[in-house]
Amino acid sequence: HPDRPALSDGTRTLTYGALEARANQLAHHLADRVHVGTPVAVALDRSAEVAVCYLALAKLGALCVPLHSGLPPERQGTLRERTGAALLMDRLPDGETLAACPDVPPGRDVPADLAACVVFTSGSSGEPKGVRLTHRSVLSRALDARWRGEDHRCVLLHSPHAWDAVVYELWAPLLTGRQVRVAPPGELDAAALRSAVEDGGVTAAFLTSGLLDVLAEQDPGALAGLRLLATGGDVVSPRTVERVRVRHPELKVVHLYGPVENTTFSLGHALPPGRPDPAPLPLGTPVPGCRVTVLDAALRPVPPGVPGEIHLSGDGLAEGYHGSPAATCERFVADPYGPPGARTYRTGDLARWDREGRLHFLGRADRQVKINGIRIEPGEIEAALCDEPGVRAAWVVVRGEGAAGRSLVAYVLGTDAAPDTVSLRTRLAVRLPRHLVPAAVVPVTEPPLGPTGKVDRNALPAPERASA
Repeated sequence: HPDRPALSDGTRTLTYGALEARANQLAHHLADRVHVGTPVAVALDRSAEVAVCYLALAKLGALCVPLHSGLPPERQGTLRERTGAALLMDRLPDGETLAACPDVPPGRDVPADLAACVVFTSGSSGEPKGVRLTHRSVLSRALDARWRGEDHRCVLLHSPHAWDAVVYELWAPLLTGRQVRVAPPGELDAAALRSAVEDGGVTAAFLTSGLLDVLAEQDPGALAGLRLLATGGDVVSPRTVERVRVRHPELKVVHLYGPVENTTFSLGHALPPGRPDPAPLPLGTPVPGCRVTVLDAALRPVPPGVPGEIHLSGDGLAEGYHGSPAATCERFVADPYGPPGARTYRTGDLARWDREGRLHFLGRADRQVKINGIRIEPGEIEAALCDEPGVRAAWVVVRGEGAAGRSLVAYVLGTDAAPDTVSLRTRLAVRLPRHLVPAAVVPVTEPPLGPTGKVDRNALPAPERASA
């Protein structure tokens, strides 16, 4: 159906035929420089051009390295250097240049297990970790039958395209004949989200739990018109879901869970209209093509009600971490309950099964946290702080809950005098993406110690005033 609308950004609409032709032309334009496996950095603002670029790179078998356009230049340079991405796509060639290229597919043979993209997350060692998703893993999630109904007739693309949510927001609708409504570039507030949903005829959207908390409090009417709301990325507040469902009783809510290492979503729990809200919301049951086991310390499956660590395996499993074989071996381990040679991903998330076969989240086995759906390792921020002159030690904790927002607060111990916390925060903003810059930096002279002599992070003083 080449005449069906594929993408709309509010000012123009690309049909499937036009999107295919434009992506083919871009692929031919890049073919001499981009071979199978060539890393290519993409730093485009959110637009229909992102889809054109991603599709062209997929046709060529390139390794797409998506970069958030708001990253500091130093961070972008570090990620490009780590992946060897010499080519940067921060804009597409002009129309005349592309029109001179053939509009037929480039004809590359792209193996299913070839890495399609590298998605970077915060790393506990002080360096970001790049997760290598394969074409097979992306397809396994995008072609999930749950995304093919009328609820997903038009899906909102508003998340940063450097995040793995692009599998749900872009690939799932485009590979099942649906339409994508591209939100305006830049950061979106409640009013901009409302406008994108209303003007674009959006029927389905994914909102992180943090963003949903804010919308439920500030403008729950912004979700009018949606038939399906997917949420996740952190613990979802039952009160928020209840408030949204009272305002929109016909809305179907789906709670989704999954780390990027298993490609976007691994479990889901649907709340059809009229069904009571369970409290707390369960993570749900495995998505098609994903096998979930909850194991104890001896790698034995735990019975219902007993806590264990979530292990994920199946078609959605990533290849591993880019350039980090040790980290890959630590987390992507042999699957004791799969076929010979199978691997499983140790999530570090603790959970328990209930007697209905649903999984319930219990917390982390390590210090990793999620804020607004973005995975954060406090150790990466602490390492950056300790690199600064005048800082002897640093500790990062999360403070705040609910719609008011969770924030990172850093505590620093100076080598001699108290460090200049304002300058520290400014220098961090040059090195780190904004979601890793603490809302407040607090100097301490004597950190509180627990009974074993370790710093008691829970006893660190609350900042007098932290920005939202």
